[in-house]
Amino acid sequence: MQWMRKLAGPEAILIAVFVVMSSGLYFGASHFGGVIESNGTVVQVAGRMRLEINSLYRWLAEAENADPGRRQAAVDELTQVANQVDTLLQSLISGGTVQIAPGQVLQVDPALIPDEAVPILPQIASVWRPVYDRIQNLPDGQAVEDEQYLTETIAQARAVEGALLGQASRLLGVISVDSVNNAGRLQLVQVTGAVLGVGFFLLLIALYSRQLKRFRDAKRETDEILETVTSGLFLLDRDYRLGEQYSAQLEYILQRGELGGTDFIAMLNDMVPGETRKTAQDYLDLLFSERVEESLIGSLNPLDRVKVRLPTDTGRVEERYLEFSFRRVFDDDRLLHLLVSVNDVTDRVRLGEELESLKENQDQQTERMLELLVSLFKLDQAMLDDTLGRWHSLMQQANSALKESNNRKTGLRPLVDEVFRPMHTLKSEAAALGLDFLSQRAAAVEQAIAELRPIDPLSGNDFLAATVRLEELFAQFSVVRRIIERLQAQGISRGETAEQPAKTDTPLLSLLQSQVEQLNEELGIRAALHVEGLNEHRLPDQLREPLRDILVQFIRNACAHGVETPQQRRLQGKPETATLDIRLAHADSGEHWQLLFRDDGRGIDFDAIARRASEMGLVSSDQRPERGQLLKLMFHPGLSTASEVRSDAGQGVGMDIVREAVRRIGARIQIGTDAGKHTTFKLSIPAAANGAEAA
Repeated sequence: MQWMRKLAGPEAILIAVFVVMSSGLYFGASHFGGVIESNGTVVQVAGRMRLEINSLYRWLAEAENADPGRRQAAVDELTQVANQVDTLLQSLISGGTVQIAPGQVLQVDPALIPDEAVPILPQIASVWRPVYDRIQNLPDGQAVEDEQYLTETIAQARAVEGALLGQASRLLGVISVDSVNNAGRLQLVQVTGAVLGVGFFLLLIALYSRQLKRFRDAKRETDEILETVTSGLFLLDRDYRLGEQYSAQLEYILQRGELGGTDFIAMLNDMVPGETRKTAQDYLDLLFSERVEESLIGSLNPLDRVKVRLPTDTGRVEERYLEFSFRRVFDDDRLLHLLVSVNDVTDRVRLGEELESLKENQDQQTERMLELLVSLFKLDQAMLDDTLGRWHSLMQQANSALKESNNRKTGLRPLVDEVFRPMHTLKSEAAALGLDFLSQRAAAVEQAIAELRPIDPLSGNDFLAATVRLEELFAQFSVVRRIIERLQAQGISRGETAEQPAKTDTPLLSLLQSQVEQLNEELGIRAALHVEGLNEHRLPDQLREPLRDILVQFIRNACAHGVETPQQRRLQGKPETATLDIRLAHADSGEHWQLLFRDDGRGIDFDAIARRASEMGLVSSDQRPERGQLLKLMFHPGLSTASEVRSDAGQGVGMDIVREAVRRIGARIQIGTDAGKHTTFKLSIPAAANGAEAA
């Protein structure tokens, strides 16, 4: 039996020995105490008998010497004393009740008389009996004057006086010695009991100290295990409450402190949906039911892998995946607790999801590579080379700004736009050429940077996410470059034609046309590009990239904000296809380039600009800016009138790119618009493009 195994041990044996010895000492003390008490009675009786014998001889002397008037009184006393002596002697021999003094009656047990005293009693009786008989036969009344009988009685008593007193004294001495011996034995038992009690107490203290040390060592080992184990461990009772001891990892996993005594079901209520909590409680009820086999219900565990909501240090709530396992804990075949193990398997679950996603995306990656090859075959070789070189330059610009974020402690705000502008440009151009995977990577960088706009103050660490996304973009760009190099090495490239004349900008025109087609499809509009002068004039090298940025953003801005859908245009009496005019010409005898961009869309929405500027705090809410001020605000970084952020609009960076490009080439810009009819941008660009500030 379990309880016998628990009792087996030095402590249990010691306690058993102590109980047995204590019982023996108790019974020994009780025995000797009773013997001493009985010996006291016998000593009193024997002492009283000797005293009465002395009194007898005193009255004999009185009867012998008294005058006749007092003799009768002496004889009466003599008779009474003799009766008392005989009563005392008979009580010692046969036992019984005897009165030794008025109101003091003693019960004598002959069995308690010491063995050494037993032979003395018959000797006393043999000497006493003749004397007692003669005293009993003393005549009453006048016969007492018979001096002869009295004299003989006194003489006979005198003859045995020494023997009688000696034997009585001897009896008293033997009984007294035995009483003293018994008192000594009782004292020995008591001293032995005290010594053994103290010894056992000290031994128990020693054993307790040893057990306490073992307990502390075991407790320390348990605490070390609970401190270092990587799982959350705790005991759960039938009231669904956590035990007071649990692993340190449990608080970290559950993001809670002071878990001892916590209601597990109430805690689940804050972490999982109500249906899951109810199912978990039903499962726990099954586990606490001993009639149900544990192995049969293990697969029913609803918390085997469960998504939970946990608070973070910042006060937010994040989703994690936890794994709960339950084991029954028995004591004497009685189910007491459930041992619960909790593990955070979020990384494992997410890794599995990522692997599954990667597996599912293998076909998509293959399809993307095929789309890439098709897209590259569609591109003109000159345009492709020019575009890839430009994109690499844009990525380098962004990378330089991100590197600068690590070197600065303050003044980080301008770096947001320095990264945003080239990424927005790359995204737009890649989308126009159908290279969606590059456009999406650039958009990821753009999004990471856009999230920094509301942060104040900025730190270098805030730019880490954008840096990681830019690295991914560089990796994708390298893939494109390697594919093109392999195609060229194998003579597959379609660009092996005669070198294009330097005087034209066919690659730029192809890019703009591709962009219009891509936006038509993406936005559900119809727009046609009409170009004059762009292919007929040779642009200086320093103007090519700024003009590309300007025209790309003009087209994107016009399609996203100005051009109506075919149905809307039809209702307004316009052709279903909008016209995007681009005209490039010399002006002022060749001292300036004049660039005109015009769309026949809905015009500039000044109310939307004013509303957005007020929301951004650029103007006060009760102020109505002038039209010229609103046109300047249209170029402010981050300002967009789009109702939502889309890939084509909503970031508020397109017109900021135009402003920066205009500044770089020292151009002047004029804007004309008519609500519901058109928007026109006219740029006057110095032929020298000396980089003066735009007016």
